[in-house]
Amino acid sequence: MPTNNMARPLPREGQKDYAFSLKVKQVPGFKLGAVFSYLVLVFLGIVPPLGAQNLLSIPGDSTLKEFYFASPGVLYPKEGDSLQGIIHFSFLEGNVHLSRTNNKGKRRTETFKPKSLHSFHLDSLDGLYFEVVKVKATLGSKEVICQNLTPGVYGLVKLYRQFITQGLLTLAVDGKVLGNWEYSVLLPGEEKVMNLQELKLNPMHKKLPAYLSDCPILADKVARQEEGYTFQGNVFQISQSLRQAQAEGASSQDELRLSIYMRIAEEYNTCQ
Repeated sequence: MPTNNMARPLPREGQKDYAFSLKVKQVPGFKLGAVFSYLVLVFLGIVPPLGAQNLLSIPGDSTLKEFYFASPGVLYPKEGDSLQGIIHFSFLEGNVHLSRTNNKGKRRTETFKPKSLHSFHLDSLDGLYFEVVKVKATLGSKEVICQNLTPGVYGLVKLYRQFITQGLLTLAVDGKVLGNWEYSVLLPGEEKVMNLQELKLNPMHKKLPAYLSDCPILADKVARQEEGYTFQGNVFQISQSLRQAQAEGASSQDELRLSIYMRIAEEYNTCQ
């Protein structure tokens, strides 16, 4: 039976008594890979220059809205108490902005880097939950913010997604952002998340069972390449699995892998 050995504190529940209600739009942001994109948008007049007074001003029909999230929510720093307010986050920037009203009635916006955060959740966007995780970097590891996709959010097997921009120029000619969604998993005993296509995890039926050994029934399903528990197989088998996953909402091989890992995570985290 899996035991919970997570060192990180989990968010406290029951902190949703907000004294305000605000219709929130998306918030612009930029990091190295998106600086050029943002300047182009400003130059073209699509978005205004970024400032505390217009954090909510990016147009709702902007091509960038897919990568921005803004909602009342709760932010959990690594140190200190949890903070309530309106949270703004962009995968194209990587930092989190928290807007809240002080005792004098003035709205103040604070910026938090990933290294200072544990997690945050958004109340109005289906309760989306984001965590700071360690990912492999050129020199060791780095901390980034990813969306937690794990069924039930908690567990020893966790699934995440983040958007990775393609190079310095992040806007194509047609205005779309260049890059892709990347899916990763955190497995028992590991400190860093791993991309679902990483060699360390493949072939699944040989590499994954060792991580699932304290849930032997599940580990055996993966080792035997039972249908729905492996991505390996011949072209026909993978195509058949992809068609089944597409019927359940998956649209690519990456999402097929994700659907398999979702099933594994749910079973492992509830294993008795």
